[in-house]
Amino acid sequence: MKWIIFATKNIPRGKAKAPKVVVPKDGITIANLELHLAKAKEAIKALEFVSKNHFFKHPYFGDLKKKQTILFLEIHTQHHLKIIHDIVSNTN
Repeated sequence: MKWIIFATKNIPRGKAKAPKVVVPKDGITIANLELHLAKAKEAIKALEFVSKNHFFKHPYFGDLKKKQTILFLEIHTQHHLKIIHDIVSNTN
């Protein structure tokens, strides 16, 4: 599945469940989202200083090198933006 997602640059919807580590225990709030967004922005800035051979652990794909991690972040962000677009489109 990893190589299909990387090759097509698309994550199929409804095929995987979010790992428990990323599901908020106390529910989703605006403050919680803002905190996670700030942390994500800082982590992306720090990525610039990480060596190209550094590995990041992904819960489903295993170890990803820096270049693979950046590509996955782009694919995953687009996946969520499509979901947000669909939600907004259906609420208007």
